Amino acid sequence: MSPRAFVVALAFVALACGVQGVSLGSEEACAVEGGLVEAQEASGTALLPACASIGQNQLVNHGMESPGLSSLSDCSMEFCQVGAIQVSGWRTTSESQVIELWADGYWGVPAPEGAQFVELDAATPDTLYQDLVLVPRELVYWSVRHRGRLGDESIEVLLGPPDSPRSQGLFTSSDQAWREYSGIYRVGGDEAITRFSLASRTGTTEGNLVDDAVLAPIQLPQ
Repeated sequence: MSPRAFVVALAFVALACGVQGVSLGSEEACAVEGGLVEAQEASGTALLPACASIGQNQLVNHGMESPGLSSLSDCSMEFCQVGAIQVSGWRTTSESQVIELWADGYWGVPAPEGAQFVELDAATPDTLYQDLVLVPRELVYWSVRHRGRLGDESIEVLLGPPDSPRSQGLFTSSDQAWREYSGIYRVGGDEAITRFSLASRTGTTEGNLVDDAVLAPIQLPQ
């Protein structure tokens, strides 16, 4: 069996057995990250060691929980267009510089994580983004949950330098359920700032619900 085939077989055996796998070159048990296997397949990335894991999320306010709607005296408890400066971590291309927060259950839509989420198109087709300082050449895992508001709607995930981010894919979801999308990205060797962007591609004045965004380094076994 070739080394590559062995790694593939090991990964699938580990997943079939639950959360326990075997570290290559040792008998030591280690956790297998199912999310990494899915991201690897989605992005076409070369196989990672079986014991690779997802590190700490680098995004601020990844679940769109701050500010909480209950803390805003001039907003309803169900939704609000909040000044972007009030939303921790995130920035927007919105001309009016607002980000629309939705509470769990508004319009019959449950929050997939936490108590609230965002409608990407607050009044125009917008992009939400964060700029981060990452380690050059490191592999990072990304994911986001997306749902249409009025039928099938699409977003694009972009990563890279602020002036030339690279598409990680165009993703379409219906208004019937949340879907999670993920992938793996390698930071450029001279990439001082990495911009993580969620861009509307089918919205108008409303649409594209997003939540639970992740951008985290991939930790490789020593």
